[in-house]
Amino acid sequence: MSVRAFKYFSIGATNTPQPLIGTALSAAVTPPTSVPPAIADALTTLPVTDSSMFLAGDWAMLDASGAAAEERVQVYIVPNGTSIKVKGMLNAHASGASVRLAVLANDIYIQPADGNSAALYVGNSSSLSTTTGAFAIKKLIQTAGGTQPQEFYVSRRAAGANPEDIGQYWIAGTLNDKYLASFWQQ
Repeated sequence: MSVRAFKYFSIGATNTPQPLIGTALSAAVTPPTSVPPAIADALTTLPVTDSSMFLAGDWAMLDASGAAAEERVQVYIVPNGTSIKVKGMLNAHASGASVRLAVLANDIYIQPADGNSAALYVGNSSSLSTTTGAFAIKKLIQTAGGTQPQEFYVSRRAAGANPEDIGQYWIAGTLNDKYLASFWQQ
C-alpha cells in the first residue's frame, strides 16, 4: 500500500483538456529502428516538459485518448527532470503530445488551489468540454484564498473492487490555475 502525492500541477491552456497527472513531449519522437530481439525491449528516450510524476516501472500513455497513435509504454528509467526512457514504443508522436501516468489506483483525490481564477473540470476523455460539459465528471468551483476548496474523491477500496487507471482522467480550466492530485495504490 502506498500513497503517491505530487506537486501543484498548473493548467497549461485555458479550456484545453490535459492529463490529470502527466506532461507533454517537448519534441517529436519516432519509434526505434534498431531493436533488441523483441520490439517490446527497445528503449526510446522521450523529451518531456516535466518528468517528476514518473517512476521506473510505471506505465504511461502517449498521445490523446482515442488518437490513432495512442499507445501504452512502460517507464524504464527517469534520468532527469526533462526526459524518461520507455520500453515498447511503436508509433511516432508529435511535439506537444500528452504523456500521462497510467497506473492503477484504488483512491484518487484532486483539490484545486484556493484562489484559482475559475472552475476546474475533471473528466474521462481528452474531449472534455468546459462549455458543454461533455465527458465531465465533476466541476470544481473556484474559492477565495484562505477558503477550503471543493475536492474530487473516488474510492475503490471495497472488497473485490477493481482499481481505476489514473490515465483515464483529464482536467481543464483556466491558464495557470493549479490543483493537487494524489492517489493510493493497494
